Amino acid sequence: MKIQALGNMKFSLKPTNCNLSIQKLSVCIPLTVYLFFICLLNFTSVPLRSTERKTLEQFFKSTIVQNKDKSVVLSVNVLDKESLKRNFNIEDRKNMPPTELLASIFFKVDKNGDKLLTIEELSEYIHLETQKHINEGIQENYGLFMSIDRDPANGVVSWTEYHKYFLLKNGLGEDYADRHNEKHHELQRSLKELIARDRASWSEAA
Repeated sequence: MKIQALGNMKFSLKPTNCNLSIQKLSVCIPLTVYLFFICLLNFTSVPLRSTERKTLEQFFKSTIVQNKDKSVVLSVNVLDKESLKRNFNIEDRKNMPPTELLASIFFKVDKNGDKLLTIEELSEYIHLETQKHINEGIQENYGLFMSIDRDPANGVVSWTEYHKYFLLKNGLGEDYADRHNEKHHELQRSLKELIARDRASWSEAA
């Protein structure tokens, strides 16, 4: 690049060396940053466990132990045993941290209190919980059946009885449930679709 100055004097500026330095920097800086991150990933360990996982490790130190008779047991040490041995209702369990819930179940399963869970103890607990769940389901279904079978209460649930129960359950009044247009012009589309689906399922089961 040439710049004309006073009179016939000419000054010649050659920024070749400057351009070369800029080109080198534009290549070296990204390369250096890239190599830095590669080294950072290779020589540092990134923790993959969440905070909840660390809390679990604070509560438990678990080891699998194999006895001479080939039975496998789980050994667990818990920090606060007494507070976890008390019985919890359903609402308490919903609000409990997973670690405390797991610990409370552990002590219920560990019948002999040796801090070891045997296959027999686990099988017995699973059987009892399954039976309990079935019995609760039967009781709930019986109560639900009796609340639907009302007009008449003859031990058979008709579509009319179920349909009335459905309408009341979805916030509609007693008057509407007793006297309404079968096309349900007043209802939202989502409720109409649910009614149509239930009616189709009812017809298939009949």
